[in-house]
Amino acid sequence: MGDVAGVGPETIIRAALSHKTEQTCRILAVGNPQVLQRAGDLVGGSLTIHEIAHPSDLKTATLASSELPCWNPCDPDVADVPPGRVDPRSGRAAYTALVEATRAALNGQVDAVTTAPLNKAALHLAGHHYPGHTEILAQECGVDEFAMMLYLPPDPTIGGEYGFGVAHATLHTSLRSVPELLTTTRVRETIELVDRFMKRIGCPTPRIGVCALNPHAGEEGLFGD
Repeated sequence: MGDVAGVGPETIIRAALSHKTEQTCRILAVGNPQVLQRAGDLVGGSLTIHEIAHPSDLKTATLASSELPCWNPCDPDVADVPPGRVDPRSGRAAYTALVEATRAALNGQVDAVTTAPLNKAALHLAGHHYPGHTEILAQECGVDEFAMMLYLPPDPTIGGEYGFGVAHATLHTSLRSVPELLTTTRVRETIELVDRFMKRIGCPTPRIGVCALNPHAGEEGLFGD
């Protein structure tokens, strides 16, 4: 659901109303149904929220085309958070929704997780001191090596048989701190991680390029290392 005081609920509703989404998957919203219904009323249309007790219930639920199934593992008080307000209740709900959705995926109850924007300040106010989604997902999945990749599947407009992805060597940090964090070891580990991932999705010989921190890529030391 993301942060209830932000655009997360509205984004979920718009995705559910999209014909492209309807053709590719079945959505299960994870979050507070009252918040999602308010977002639905704001966006417009005839979508109504249908709450289910557990993700496994989605397989047997009888739903009209105008109903969006919703599983709510969050505390009820999050429905009282006003829009645009940084609030620990919304941070707690965003964390709970993400963690429970991830566990449902790991248990095979859902096939994938799509995240909505969360507010880092609200997350920290709730006592969850993570930089963002990526680190929470890594902890729940029990992995030490991870990176965020923006990935486009194969498409005639971008070319390439295996799509196009961009992985970050640094993440959730200030621009000022990047030169200190961007070490040879970190770059190598990210390259190796991307190589393994691309092979897992069927690309036998990944072609990996590295974007330089300095615009001139160093020029043999004239413009940085």
